[in-house]
Amino acid sequence: MMDDKVRFRGCAPRLFAAAALVTGFLVAGASPALAEDAPPPPSATVLEDVTVPAAGKTGCCLTRRTPRYTIGIEGGAGIYPDPEGILGLPIGRAAMPYDWDRNDFDLGPALRATVTRHLGGCDRLELRGSYQWWDADSRQTGRFGYSQTPGAVTIVSPTSEATLENEVRLWSVELNWWKNAASLRTSSFAWGVGARVIGLTDKGIAKDWVGLAPGAYLEGKARNTLWAGQLMGAWNLRPNRRFELSVIGKALAGAMNRDMTEKDTSIVTGGATTNAEREETDFGWGLEGEIRAVWRPWNRVGLSAAYTVLFLDEVSRGHEILDFSQAATGSIQIQDAKDSVVIHTFYFGIQFDL
Repeated sequence: MMDDKVRFRGCAPRLFAAAALVTGFLVAGASPALAEDAPPPPSATVLEDVTVPAAGKTGCCLTRRTPRYTIGIEGGAGIYPDPEGILGLPIGRAAMPYDWDRNDFDLGPALRATVTRHLGGCDRLELRGSYQWWDADSRQTGRFGYSQTPGAVTIVSPTSEATLENEVRLWSVELNWWKNAASLRTSSFAWGVGARVIGLTDKGIAKDWVGLAPGAYLEGKARNTLWAGQLMGAWNLRPNRRFELSVIGKALAGAMNRDMTEKDTSIVTGGATTNAEREETDFGWGLEGEIRAVWRPWNRVGLSAAYTVLFLDEVSRGHEILDFSQAATGSIQIQDAKDSVVIHTFYFGIQFDL
């Protein structure tokens, strides 16, 4: 028995060495599945579902498993600047002028839809459309001033009662091409170019008069359409596979068409309804900024929240284009009044990766 134990102890090291050799052979050549699970080479770092260059290196894009399409649907509310000024020519506060300042816009509904076509890891096409609207009105008692010719003595209307109303409709359609310019471990930078059309219709109305001729009515409408190209830049942060934060800037430039119309009945003279029209096209421009966050509770579904601010210059507003200084023509005329607007919008929505 003692000799058998001695012989076993002498063979044990040789048995362990043989088992190690067999195991190494199986791992290296006889098990492809294990070879496929081997860690990536030191030139890359895997961060969940995002593969990025190693520390200190950059590439053209933040490579990840991108879908073919991403569709986003959003709803929210926007803030549009309130109308300012009085109806008609200045007559002094003591004369109780009709006041557009009393019409304050509430938060207006906003809708937005985006379809993105991913072209590999670095490029994508984006089609986006949005629509927003605002309404405000007030019932007032007051007077307004007018003159027969520009610079003539101001005539003050009799005291009357009317409803002053403002309506605004804003829509936008844009087609953009984005390209990632550089990537770091969890962030990327992109630039892009696009074409965009923005329509802004601003209307000022005075109706339901009591104290003027029956059927008195006044309306000024300005249809602003910006046909523009835009340059864009974006910074994107993606610290993990669930959360993404983007900061986006856009500069727009192109042609601003302003189609202005006026309609009035028995405002400065009794009689039939009269209409005036005027159209101008000038250089127009704007700026837009956006901060956007997306959280993905599931792999192909994301919940989004965004804030945008849009600045537009060289636009006309309905209540500002009304010219009360040419009553000798028998109606209110149109003056070429231009302004700038800043629109703030908050969006919340859902997006799907297809």
